[in-house]
Amino acid sequence: MRESRYDLLCAFLLGLNWAIVHVHSLSFCMLTFTVGNLAAPWALGILGSKYALLLGSMFFSLHIATFFYIHYIPYYITSALLGIGYALFYVGNGAYITEHSTKTTIERNSALTWSLTQCSMIIGGMVMLFTIPPAKSIVDDTVPSNSTDAGESYRVYSQDEIWLLYGLFLLVTILSNQLSGYVYLPAYYSIVFGLSDMLAGFAIGATCKRVHNFSKLPTLTIGYVSLSIAMVLALLSTPIWATTTPTDEGTLFIEPNFYLSLFIAVLFGIGDNCVNTSRTVICSLILPEKSAQVFSISKFHQVSENETHLRI
Repeated sequence: MRESRYDLLCAFLLGLNWAIVHVHSLSFCMLTFTVGNLAAPWALGILGSKYALLLGSMFFSLHIATFFYIHYIPYYITSALLGIGYALFYVGNGAYITEHSTKTTIERNSALTWSLTQCSMIIGGMVMLFTIPPAKSIVDDTVPSNSTDAGESYRVYSQDEIWLLYGLFLLVTILSNQLSGYVYLPAYYSIVFGLSDMLAGFAIGATCKRVHNFSKLPTLTIGYVSLSIAMVLALLSTPIWATTTPTDEGTLFIEPNFYLSLFIAVLFGIGDNCVNTSRTVICSLILPEKSAQVFSISKFHQVSENETHLRI
């Protein structure tokens, strides 16, 4: 097999691997993730990139398996292992891409890998469309609301549905009465986010062939602008307490609606691929002989800041 085709195949398989094992990091596992990033380059030197990816994937699978029997002890243990596994997986992912790419193919391979990663969002959204039943009539054990209308209630999700929803990346749920009738909104959001992310990756890969260094500062700028607009729109169209409880309160400026939510998903999808592709390319090229340390430091700063925000 030609080297260029082999490198492309490696990027393709790596993206699928990300799509299968990607799990949302909770506050508890982010603590071990932060610390694990400091030791990940050392572990990578012993295991190599392939076995680091394998071990990280095993920790992901172990954490998911604990949801077949929910208990706080295995949950917290595997959450800690999840953070360590994600540190190994991320550093191994960066090292693997660097090993199987050249300066001319790193941009394409990074964009392709992250695009295929978001297949999980599309598949998850499609599964949700066929498994979430329509909202039922009023039940006795509905979530209490501060609404003054006596006939209003909110749908209660079963335990199986909670298991299914767990793990979706960047799912923005607006729990206000304006959107309470769209029971399939999380599914549509997931699909649109995944498609936007994939299309952005394919566009970056195609543009890199014509524009020199497009995946660096230009792509990073596009990602920054897209994420900034998406976060501002989400802030202005979401009631203050909507992320924690159903509410009838007004928004800051924009009334939320179905199409605005999907537009925000498009912006988040584009920004997600641009930022991650650009970071992968920059970390791979800035110090190629020490790519593991560069990837580790990059993720350490990101996760430590996220952990600080969560604690605050």
